[in-house]
Amino acid sequence: MKKKVFVLLGSMSIITCVLAASWNWEKVSDSCHKCKVTATERICGKCNGFLYSQEDKREGNYIITTYQCNDCKHVCTFKKRYE
Repeated sequence: MKKKVFVLLGSMSIITCVLAASWNWEKVSDSCHKCKVTATERICGKCNGFLYSQEDKREGNYIITTYQCNDCKHVCTFKKRYE
């Protein structure tokens, strides 16, 4: 029984890692060229603050999201392809 649980948990973690790696955001506009948006983090390139989602819109096969920093109010835009 313990072996089945271990195999199940291992499989679930592998699937989660694969899905997280496939959630790639492409930079559309960023004046500082240092902001980072991934499936697990959203970091402002100017002050290392948290970027929160300000606006989402759909264009073709992309979701385009505008982010703003909580601390310095820097704004950047990223897009992600969806299927």
